[in-house]
Amino acid sequence: MVVKTIQFMAENAGPWYDRLDDKEKALIATSTNRINHAISYVRQNGLPEEYHGIADKTADRLNVSHGYLTDEAVFALDNVIAMTVEDQNLYGDVISSVTTPQSGTKWYTKSYKLDEADINSTKTYPRPDTRFRDPVAFSLGVEPETQEGMGFSISYEIPWTEIAESNGSIYSPEYYYALKAAERMGVIIDENGFLGGAGQHMYSDFGLKGLLNHASIQSFTTSTPATYGNLRLGLKNGLIDLKSQYALGKTVLIMSSGLASQMWNNRFGYNDAPEYDSIIRELRPFIQEAYIDDRIIGATPSTGNQAWYLAKIGPTLQSRKLVYPLQSKPRMDKKYAEDISEVLIHGDVLAQYGQSPFPVTGCTSLTTTDTGHLPNQRLW
Repeated sequence: MVVKTIQFMAENAGPWYDRLDDKEKALIATSTNRINHAISYVRQNGLPEEYHGIADKTADRLNVSHGYLTDEAVFALDNVIAMTVEDQNLYGDVISSVTTPQSGTKWYTKSYKLDEADINSTKTYPRPDTRFRDPVAFSLGVEPETQEGMGFSISYEIPWTEIAESNGSIYSPEYYYALKAAERMGVIIDENGFLGGAGQHMYSDFGLKGLLNHASIQSFTTSTPATYGNLRLGLKNGLIDLKSQYALGKTVLIMSSGLASQMWNNRFGYNDAPEYDSIIRELRPFIQEAYIDDRIIGATPSTGNQAWYLAKIGPTLQSRKLVYPLQSKPRMDKKYAEDISEVLIHGDVLAQYGQSPFPVTGCTSLTTTDTGHLPNQRLW
């Protein structure tokens, strides 16, 4: 059992806390629990080497007293920021098995399609031959396909007067502002990963595509979702699209909340088990992971714009390079030295290699009974 090391008392948080709505206050409460877990981890396992002496460096950057921060507190806060991003970024989980740091700072990556040499312009397979004197061959294509990445940044500024008002407690404005910046960064990483510039909260469509809206994406049919059995049959149609993609990888289902809800709404009879049970029983062995994420719609969810996708994820199908892993940078354009002005940055490149059939298939513009009661999360 984790020993609680911090107790949150709203009356000690300062007037800034009173101005928050209930959702924002819940964010603070969740973060408190995470801080306790992180501090407990340090007490049991010790502080990671890179955090020794980090408090003094952070205090210099934030223009606060060196006695105000400890190495353990910085470690705990960094963990909370990272978890806050992860809460909003299911794409990172979906694509984690093919995510690696970028070697150097490059926003472009090249991939080549296979140049099939078979005379019938079909896939090349080994030719029967007991002497091995004339093997068939394929090679890289002549023209490479270039994938471009994108970076994002968000800043927050806190005047010294707000800092003074909070009196340096861990529930001070700089802590809350950092949480909100992390939350919104997670939303954007999620949208960009799935839809590129077509995400709902993008300032403009910058033209890049994500995992789920590549030009070569396949499509499958799902009949009326509210009819029992159609969801299961729709997923089978999607699996058929991926059947002849032999590359190694996991098969992942990403769906909007309305379709997830429909799995429980659909019943053969009043007292019968929901369709979810039959989907788990029949298809769970072939769909290794399932996620609910309304951001794959690219707009505000409604009953008439629900969507779901099946994607095969593997090292010969996609790669995601982290050009700039999530990090915080101080800004120098502050009004006063005691102000806090920080920027969160992140940047990555998603490469989807030339494959036939393409390892993603989707079905969109579906109508469900409701927009869904489950929040964005991993379902299995």
